[in-house]
Amino acid sequence: MASLSTDDRTTVQMYLGISDDEAVFTNDELDTLYTRAGSDVNRTVLEGLRVLLVNNSKLFDYSVGSRSVKRSQIFAHLKDMLTYWETKVEQEADQVLFVSTRPVPPRDKDEPNRDKSRSKLVRYK
Repeated sequence: MASLSTDDRTTVQMYLGISDDEAVFTNDELDTLYTRAGSDVNRTVLEGLRVLLVNNSKLFDYSVGSRSVKRSQIFAHLKDMLTYWETKVEQEADQVLFVSTRPVPPRDKDEPNRDKSRSKLVRYK
């Protein structure tokens, strides 16, 4: 199983907006997401957002007295972030280097260009 380097782990935590205290994802869970994402940091963030979205789908809005909590906004924001990261990952995957070959120009003459002054062969004995 592939594991995240320290810098990549910090990057993933930063993009997901989580701290390094392992309250949301443990290091082992991030390594599992990294392996599932094919050892790609951006796809790891995408997988992490999918997990967070599924876990927050059970949240609901409620009101108690004069206080109102709209937890569905968390789901909406995660859904927007998921769409953003899906687009970003797709754009990075679509980058292609176009390489072309050039045809060899045709030769006009069958023989190479010879200098008239050096056309005589000199033989040494």
